[in-house]
Amino acid sequence: MGRRPLSDYRIKTKKLFEKDLERVARRDSVLAERVNRRRAKLAVNPKHHVYHAGGAIRCNWVAGVGDWALVYEVIDAEREVILLRLLSLDEV
Repeated sequence: MGRRPLSDYRIKTKKLFEKDLERVARRDSVLAERVNRRRAKLAVNPKHHVYHAGGAIRCNWVAGVGDWALVYEVIDAEREVILLRLLSLDEV
């Protein structure tokens, strides 16, 4: 019998992320939609971006969204991704 695939990760957000998203979404609905698509991808495979970074990113991970970056933490034991901040690349 084949192994059952693992379920997706739950996405949780910190208050700072919510404030960042509100600030950005108010001005740019297209960017807000791109952030939502990135969130869905992170739920499926949050470690994807670390592989592109050559394993250099460890604690806080970064997923690019245009000129913005989602900063997040992965908790494997809980199968959670915690979105910490949404920052412009100038702030990262």
